[in-house]
Amino acid sequence: MNFCFRHIGKNILITGLLSLSAPLWAHASAVQEEILQRDLQSFIAMKQSGVMVPLVKPKNVAPSEWLNAIELAQDESRLTLSLESFVAPSESANWPLGSRIRSLRMKLMAENAVRGQVEAALKAHQLDTGAIYELLNLEAAMGIAAPAAWSTIFADCRRVYPVETAIYDHLTKMKAQTAPQDISDLYSTKPAINLFQNGAYDHKPRLFMFCRQDRNFPCLRVMKDQADQPVRNADGTLWSLPSLALSKYGKPFNLADGNTPEGIHLADGVIQDGSDPTGFGKFSRIVLNFVAKSDGEASMKLLLPASSQGLDWWNEAVVARDIGRSNLRMHGTGVINLDPKTSYFPFVPTSGCIASRENTYGDTSFADQQELLAIWQKSMGLVPSHDNENKISGIVYVIEIDNQAAPVTLADLAAYGIK
Repeated sequence: MNFCFRHIGKNILITGLLSLSAPLWAHASAVQEEILQRDLQSFIAMKQSGVMVPLVKPKNVAPSEWLNAIELAQDESRLTLSLESFVAPSESANWPLGSRIRSLRMKLMAENAVRGQVEAALKAHQLDTGAIYELLNLEAAMGIAAPAAWSTIFADCRRVYPVETAIYDHLTKMKAQTAPQDISDLYSTKPAINLFQNGAYDHKPRLFMFCRQDRNFPCLRVMKDQADQPVRNADGTLWSLPSLALSKYGKPFNLADGNTPEGIHLADGVIQDGSDPTGFGKFSRIVLNFVAKSDGEASMKLLLPASSQGLDWWNEAVVARDIGRSNLRMHGTGVINLDPKTSYFPFVPTSGCIASRENTYGDTSFADQQELLAIWQKSMGLVPSHDNENKISGIVYVIEIDNQAAPVTLADLAAYGIK
């Protein structure tokens, strides 16, 4: 799908031109998200150059997706604008409360436009989880400078929703290290995947990405194939591939464009359009989606061994999903890391995606995304090819193993029986 700016009077309208090739139709929404973000960055650049025209939000774009695109554009440009620059006040008045709270945190909306609605929803116990987490994000953003009225709101939120606030606090303030046995169980025990979505992801590869709590250090990926057997190299050693899950904006998992959230992600095909070789590299990018919400996260727990179901680590993906994060990918890059002193060299941080090494550094050339695509296809019993990339499917687990200040290695994983 292509998007373009079409001038209508004093407005700019983003319109879709349906020009996708057949294999990409399954990922039309993912393509749309990417193009929407790029178009909004271009739009803000126009604002910076003095072209002050309002932008009309496409009707089929959810408020959370719209805000994701605006926040990325703001992160890139460091420019703050009013919400009226992007959407009519009459429309934003009907947005979900979580999106309105987020708009206030992003300084797109005035405080008095949101506070009364939040107070009423709290009194009626009608905040959904997305709004709760956004309210806690707002509390963190305001900090000790929060006005008295908002301090009361934050205290009431914590009193009314103790479970959600405890999860949020455990993940953002007092994060515990996952026990070695639980890490081992995650890898060695196959959960009830056959019961999840009518078995849609059963007999599909499972990719495990083990990270440090400090995401400035590279993670390490290993994989189990469609028969749930460890993927190995020709010499019998465990196949592995480094990766990076670091936000280039220094933001945590609970904010858009933050670090890749710990938890479970679904790999749902690839995007092959080659539209952004600088940002995504030369090779197809794998689309990652969150597990849909269910009562007590019952669906999510089908993808976890019993030992992990009561733990907090995978709730990072829950919080990220509920606040509306999207557009997560596994991809390479066309950008060169010019600073060999960085702890993640030669990786390049992203806007929250899982990064693969690419490009040439000295005598070494990296094409890790190409290797990942090939090994995934082989693990599904497919011959690696451009066409078969669209069949890539499986489950991705992102988990932090400890707080060491070093890249994760195979020697680290051997301590958990992963070898």
